[in-house]
Amino acid sequence: MIVHTMTNAEMIGDARKDFPAIGNRIKPLVREARRDMIRTRKDRLVMTEWRSPRMNNWLLLVIHRKAGPRLYALTWYLDRDKRINAFIMTHEGLVYRISRHVIERYGERFDPTANPLQRLRNFFQENYSYSAECTEQVGEDRFKVQVGMCHGMGLGEWDRKEGLVYINTFVNHGQLFQNQADSMERMDFERLLHQLSASQRRHLVALYKRKYPEDVGKPGMEWLERFAA
Repeated sequence: MIVHTMTNAEMIGDARKDFPAIGNRIKPLVREARRDMIRTRKDRLVMTEWRSPRMNNWLLLVIHRKAGPRLYALTWYLDRDKRINAFIMTHEGLVYRISRHVIERYGERFDPTANPLQRLRNFFQENYSYSAECTEQVGEDRFKVQVGMCHGMGLGEWDRKEGLVYINTFVNHGQLFQNQADSMERMDFERLLHQLSASQRRHLVALYKRKYPEDVGKPGMEWLERFAA
Protein backbone atom coordinates (compact mmCIF):
# COMPACT_ATOMS: atom_id res chain seq x y z
CA MET A 1 0.00 0.00 0.00
CA ILE A 2 1.30 3.45 -0.94
CA VAL A 3 1.84 5.79 2.01
CA HIS A 4 3.32 9.29 2.11
CA THR A 5 6.40 8.21 4.07
CA MET A 6 7.67 6.22 1.06
CA THR A 7 10.10 7.62 -1.47
CA ASN A 8 8.84 8.22 -5.01
CA ALA A 9 10.67 5.13 -6.21
CA GLU A 10 9.06 3.01 -3.49
CA MET A 11 5.60 4.37 -4.35
CA ILE A 12 6.04 3.64 -8.06
CA GLY A 13 7.37 0.16 -7.33
CA ASP A 14 4.39 -0.54 -5.10
CA ALA A 15 1.94 0.73 -7.73
CA ARG A 16 3.46 -1.49 -10.41
CA LYS A 17 2.76 -4.55 -8.29
CA ASP A 18 -0.93 -3.86 -9.03
CA PHE A 19 -0.49 -4.18 -12.81
CA PRO A 20 -1.57 -7.86 -13.10
CA ALA A 21 -4.75 -7.12 -11.13
CA ILE A 22 -5.40 -4.01 -13.24
CA GLY A 23 -5.24 -6.17 -16.37
CA ASN A 24 -8.08 -8.30 -15.03
CA ARG A 25 -10.09 -5.30 -13.81
CA ILE A 26 -10.15 -3.50 -17.15
CA LYS A 27 -11.37 -6.44 -19.26
CA PRO A 28 -15.08 -5.58 -18.73
CA LEU A 29 -14.31 -1.88 -19.31
CA VAL A 30 -12.71 -2.68 -22.67
CA ARG A 31 -15.70 -4.79 -23.67
CA GLU A 32 -18.11 -2.03 -22.65
CA ALA A 33 -16.14 0.64 -24.51
CA ARG A 34 -15.91 -1.52 -27.64
CA ARG A 35 -19.66 -2.25 -27.68
CA ASP A 36 -20.49 1.44 -27.31
CA MET A 37 -18.01 2.44 -29.99
CA ILE A 38 -19.51 -0.04 -32.45
CA ARG A 39 -23.05 1.05 -31.57
CA THR A 40 -22.44 4.82 -31.75
CA ARG A 41 -19.57 4.79 -34.28
CA LYS A 42 -17.77 7.27 -32.04
CA ASP A 43 -14.74 7.05 -29.77
CA ARG A 44 -15.82 5.79 -26.36
CA LEU A 45 -14.31 6.69 -22.97
CA VAL A 46 -15.01 4.73 -19.79
CA MET A 47 -13.53 5.55 -16.37
CA THR A 48 -13.87 3.77 -13.06
CA GLU A 49 -12.53 4.10 -9.53
CA TRP A 50 -10.90 1.01 -8.09
CA ARG A 51 -9.09 -0.02 -4.94
CA SER A 52 -6.60 -2.78 -5.59
CA PRO A 53 -6.25 -5.88 -3.40
CA ARG A 54 -3.10 -4.19 -2.09
CA MET A 55 -5.27 -1.22 -0.97
CA ASN A 56 -4.00 1.32 -3.52
CA ASN A 57 -6.46 3.85 -4.96
CA TRP A 58 -6.74 3.94 -8.76
CA LEU A 59 -8.60 5.78 -11.49
CA LEU A 60 -8.67 3.58 -14.61
CA LEU A 61 -9.67 5.12 -17.91
CA VAL A 62 -10.19 3.14 -21.13
CA ILE A 63 -10.69 4.91 -24.42
CA HIS A 64 -11.63 2.85 -27.45
CA ARG A 65 -10.97 4.26 -30.92
CA LYS A 66 -10.85 2.65 -34.35
CA ALA A 67 -7.15 1.99 -33.75
CA GLY A 68 -8.12 -0.07 -30.68
CA PRO A 69 -8.40 0.33 -26.90
CA ARG A 70 -5.91 2.18 -24.73
CA LEU A 71 -5.63 2.26 -20.95
CA TYR A 72 -4.64 5.26 -18.84
CA ALA A 73 -4.00 4.61 -15.15
CA LEU A 74 -3.64 7.02 -12.23
CA THR A 75 -2.95 6.10 -8.62
CA TRP A 76 -3.39 8.63 -5.82
CA TYR A 77 -2.54 8.96 -2.14
CA LEU A 78 -2.82 11.50 0.69
CA ASP A 79 0.29 13.34 1.87
CA ARG A 80 1.00 14.24 5.49
CA ASP A 81 -1.39 17.21 5.20
CA LYS A 82 -4.18 14.94 3.88
CA ARG A 83 -4.00 16.49 0.41
CA ILE A 84 -4.12 14.45 -2.80
CA ASN A 85 -1.03 13.70 -4.89
CA ALA A 86 -0.97 11.27 -7.80
CA PHE A 87 1.12 9.27 -10.28
CA ILE A 88 0.10 8.63 -13.88
CA MET A 89 1.64 5.44 -15.27
CA THR A 90 2.24 5.28 -19.03
CA HIS A 91 2.61 2.41 -21.52
CA GLU A 92 6.17 3.50 -22.28
CA GLY A 93 7.23 3.20 -18.62
CA LEU A 94 7.48 6.95 -18.02
CA VAL A 95 5.71 8.13 -14.86
CA TYR A 96 4.21 11.57 -14.25
CA ARG A 97 4.01 12.73 -10.64
CA ILE A 98 1.07 15.13 -10.19
CA SER A 99 1.64 17.36 -7.18
CA ARG A 100 -1.19 18.56 -4.98
CA HIS A 101 -0.52 22.08 -6.25
CA VAL A 102 -1.38 21.01 -9.82
CA ILE A 103 -4.73 19.58 -8.74
CA GLU A 104 -5.53 22.67 -6.67
CA ARG A 105 -4.56 25.10 -9.44
CA TYR A 106 -6.63 23.13 -11.92
CA GLY A 107 -9.58 23.22 -9.55
CA GLU A 108 -9.30 27.00 -9.15
CA ARG A 109 -9.58 27.42 -12.92
CA PHE A 110 -11.98 24.69 -13.98
CA ASP A 111 -13.62 23.14 -10.91
CA PRO A 112 -13.76 25.62 -7.99
CA THR A 113 -16.69 24.04 -6.13
CA ALA A 114 -15.79 20.35 -6.31
CA ASN A 115 -14.30 18.37 -3.45
CA PRO A 116 -10.63 17.31 -3.83
CA LEU A 117 -11.33 13.78 -5.06
CA GLN A 118 -13.90 15.02 -7.57
CA ARG A 119 -11.36 17.56 -8.81
CA LEU A 120 -8.90 14.72 -9.36
CA ARG A 121 -11.51 12.70 -11.27
CA ASN A 122 -12.40 15.65 -13.49
CA PHE A 123 -8.74 16.53 -14.02
CA PHE A 124 -7.86 13.00 -15.12
CA GLN A 125 -10.90 12.55 -17.33
CA GLU A 126 -9.96 15.66 -19.31
CA ASN A 127 -6.16 15.37 -19.05
CA TYR A 128 -5.22 11.71 -19.39
CA SER A 129 -2.78 11.97 -22.33
CA TYR A 130 0.54 13.78 -21.84
CA SER A 131 3.62 14.76 -23.79
CA ALA A 132 6.79 16.28 -22.37
CA GLU A 133 9.34 18.69 -23.81
CA CYS A 134 12.67 19.52 -22.17
CA THR A 135 13.52 23.23 -21.99
CA GLU A 136 16.76 23.38 -19.98
CA GLN A 137 19.25 20.93 -18.51
CA VAL A 138 19.65 21.50 -14.76
CA GLY A 139 21.75 18.48 -13.80
CA GLU A 140 22.97 15.10 -14.96
CA ASP A 141 19.98 13.43 -16.63
CA ARG A 142 17.69 16.12 -15.19
CA PHE A 143 15.82 18.77 -17.21
CA LYS A 144 13.26 21.49 -16.73
CA VAL A 145 10.20 20.36 -18.62
CA GLN A 146 6.92 21.50 -20.09
CA VAL A 147 4.10 18.95 -20.19
CA GLY A 148 1.31 19.26 -22.71
CA MET A 149 -2.21 18.20 -21.77
CA CYS A 150 -5.73 18.97 -22.95
CA HIS A 151 -6.56 21.94 -20.70
CA GLY A 152 -3.14 23.56 -20.45
CA MET A 153 0.50 22.97 -19.57
CA GLY A 154 2.26 21.44 -16.59
CA LEU A 155 5.65 22.77 -15.51
CA GLY A 156 8.29 20.86 -13.59
CA GLU A 157 11.37 18.67 -13.98
CA TRP A 158 12.15 15.41 -15.73
CA ASP A 159 14.59 12.99 -14.11
CA ARG A 160 15.44 10.81 -17.09
CA LYS A 161 17.47 8.38 -14.99
CA GLU A 162 14.44 7.71 -12.77
CA GLY A 163 11.99 7.84 -15.68
CA LEU A 164 9.93 10.30 -13.62
CA VAL A 165 8.43 13.65 -14.62
CA TYR A 166 7.61 15.91 -11.67
CA ILE A 167 4.69 18.17 -12.60
CA ASN A 168 4.77 20.89 -9.96
CA THR A 169 2.27 23.45 -11.25
CA PHE A 170 -0.41 23.94 -13.89
CA VAL A 171 -0.94 26.81 -16.36
CA ASN A 172 -4.13 27.06 -18.43
CA HIS A 173 -4.03 27.99 -22.12
CA GLY A 174 -4.95 31.63 -21.50
CA GLN A 175 -1.85 32.12 -19.32
CA LEU A 176 0.73 30.72 -21.74
CA PHE A 177 3.52 32.88 -23.16
CA GLN A 178 3.96 32.72 -26.95
CA ASN A 179 6.93 30.34 -26.79
CA GLN A 180 4.91 28.04 -24.53
CA ALA A 181 1.95 28.18 -26.92
CA ASP A 182 4.31 27.20 -29.76
CA SER A 183 5.54 24.26 -27.69
CA MET A 184 1.96 23.21 -27.05
CA GLU A 185 1.39 22.80 -30.79
CA ARG A 186 4.28 20.33 -31.00
CA MET A 187 3.15 18.44 -27.90
CA ASP A 188 -0.45 18.32 -29.13
CA PHE A 189 0.89 16.64 -32.27
CA GLU A 190 2.59 13.94 -30.20
CA ARG A 191 -0.60 13.29 -28.24
CA LEU A 192 -2.55 13.07 -31.50
CA LEU A 193 -0.27 10.28 -32.71
CA HIS A 194 -1.46 8.02 -29.90
CA GLN A 195 -4.92 8.04 -31.50
CA LEU A 196 -3.78 6.84 -34.93
CA SER A 197 -2.83 3.59 -36.59
CA ALA A 198 0.84 2.71 -37.11
CA SER A 199 0.80 3.61 -40.82
CA GLN A 200 -0.88 6.96 -40.12
CA ARG A 201 1.73 7.71 -37.44
CA ARG A 202 4.65 6.98 -39.75
CA HIS A 203 3.20 9.22 -42.45
CA LEU A 204 2.62 12.18 -40.12
CA VAL A 205 6.00 11.81 -38.39
CA ALA A 206 7.76 11.91 -41.77
CA LEU A 207 5.94 15.16 -42.58
CA TYR A 208 6.80 16.61 -39.16
CA LYS A 209 10.51 15.77 -39.46
CA ARG A 210 10.68 17.49 -42.84
CA LYS A 211 8.97 20.60 -41.46
CA TYR A 212 10.87 20.76 -38.14
CA PRO A 213 14.29 19.12 -38.71
CA GLU A 214 15.72 21.05 -35.73
CA ASP A 215 13.57 18.93 -33.36
CA VAL A 216 15.10 15.61 -34.45
CA GLY A 217 17.42 14.26 -31.74
CA LYS A 218 16.53 16.86 -29.10
CA PRO A 219 16.13 15.58 -25.50
CA GLY A 220 12.51 14.69 -24.97
CA MET A 221 11.81 14.29 -28.70
CA GLU A 222 12.68 10.58 -28.89
CA TRP A 223 9.00 9.88 -29.59
CA LEU A 224 9.63 10.97 -33.19
CA GLU A 225 11.77 7.90 -33.79
CA ARG A 226 9.46 5.66 -31.77
CA PHE A 227 6.44 6.57 -33.87
CA ALA A 228 8.45 6.44 -37.11
CA ALA A 229 9.39 2.80 -36.53
